[in-house]
Amino acid sequence: MFGVLASCLFLLALGLPGTVALRRLTDRLTTLELGVYGLPLGVVLGSLTLLLLAVIASGLGLPLVLLVAVGSLAVAGALGPWCSIVAALGGALGRSQRLGFAATATAKGKGPVEEVVAAPNLLDRALATFGPLSLCILGAFIIRWALLWRGALTYDATGLVAGHVNIWGDWSLHLGDVTSFVYGGNLPPQHTRWAGTPYAYHYLTSITAAAMVRLGMDPAGALTLHSFLFCVLLLLGLFAFAARLTRDRDAAGVSVALFLLGGTLGWLVIASQINQSHDFLGTLLRQPWDNGQQGDLNFRWPNIFFSLIESQRGYLYGLPLFLLILTLLYEGVQGGARTLFAAAGLIAGALPFAHTSTLAALALVTPFVALLFPRPLREWVTDWALFFGLWMATAVPQLLLQYRGQDVGTRGLRLQLGWVAAPDSWPWFWLKNLGWFGPLLIIALASRTLLTGPARRFLWATMPIFVICNLVAFFPWDWDNTKFLLYWFLAVCILVAALLVQTWRAHDSLVVRSVLLGVVATMILSGLLL
Repeated sequence: MFGVLASCLFLLALGLPGTVALRRLTDRLTTLELGVYGLPLGVVLGSLTLLLLAVIASGLGLPLVLLVAVGSLAVAGALGPWCSIVAALGGALGRSQRLGFAATATAKGKGPVEEVVAAPNLLDRALATFGPLSLCILGAFIIRWALLWRGALTYDATGLVAGHVNIWGDWSLHLGDVTSFVYGGNLPPQHTRWAGTPYAYHYLTSITAAAMVRLGMDPAGALTLHSFLFCVLLLLGLFAFAARLTRDRDAAGVSVALFLLGGTLGWLVIASQINQSHDFLGTLLRQPWDNGQQGDLNFRWPNIFFSLIESQRGYLYGLPLFLLILTLLYEGVQGGARTLFAAAGLIAGALPFAHTSTLAALALVTPFVALLFPRPLREWVTDWALFFGLWMATAVPQLLLQYRGQDVGTRGLRLQLGWVAAPDSWPWFWLKNLGWFGPLLIIALASRTLLTGPARRFLWATMPIFVICNLVAFFPWDWDNTKFLLYWFLAVCILVAALLVQTWRAHDSLVVRSVLLGVVATMILSGLLL
């Protein structure tokens, strides 16, 4: 129990400087955004500092972990001071902020606004912040993840047991990384499976978990606690990002549900089996999802959470930083201070050891953001040169250290028209893998009234990812293009959720609303069955 408490305090200490720095940087972020983006930012920067010092010291000892924690608090105090942050957090317990966005947010100097709302208890404050629908959605995910991560790695008489097939498949790597850093003295890191070769991988989450082990946790417990806490931060970050673009709490909550539960029409396979067996409950209990059978039928689009976020822990750092960077750029292109571009570039430079897939996805998105938001030429060139220049200046040296001359980042790059659609035709492949997501996306992209002009253009900037990933395979295993398509799918879910919510409000007909519920069910059933 002491190890759990010490680890939580350690993560909070690392996270505080990120929150304070964002507060000092701009007043365009809501209180929610300061927390859900600032804490991961601080932990990433603190873990990078810990990694650097551990390499210099050739070991990750407890004194070093404590030194970084105390140093992080000192940095927060220098920026804050941190005592004012504690006072602000305490004051927030007595009031609530209803998330909102000024109607003239596209005008220079106008950004997100928060309306202070009197709320007598915690439930009322949460309702004022998130709204009833989104609060139910977010609460359900937190409860589900508490149960999932509680049983993610457990011990019995046979040894260590994984609570989900994707944890069984991927977490042996993460567990090996953590134990190698703590017990193997693997600093500077070399590959944990091929001795003597550089570890060209984004292992920063394992550095953080290793520090938690030094604070008294066992490696399995450190991984699961770290994953749970950052899944909750990611959940709230996804909501905050969608709320900023849609200016609608209900649409934001629905987009989170679609993103984390969305999947293929592969649920039709189990529906067919139930139809043949006439045993609904028994068929579901035997095997609700057969990955082999789904693959044989070419259902290849993954559930984002189970296939990528849960198993590949780098997304716990990569996704929040991606959302933060895009949020800063979104405000910057609408007349925000030039410092927003500079901050976005420096934060992007923290990605190589945190999550290289996010780094590459950002490189695919940001040029199109720049093209879709033209400004006076001199101003446009200066702002984007500042962003890309600072990004390259901070990221390239890290990549050189990380890869040390290896070409593992490009060796799988090749032309592959249609991606993994064969043997299906390309249109049929995407229709059965996306279901209603595809047609609804087309309608949403064509609508000029669904979102504000800047929000619509910003989401349009992610659409080229889909085109590029259907032309080029970036990895030796072509399915890994999903690591980039994930960011496109996030935009899809925001657009589709906004369309569904708008349609629901425009029609109070029982028939129309029943159809909408049925459509949503087809989009999330596969995710619920996993």
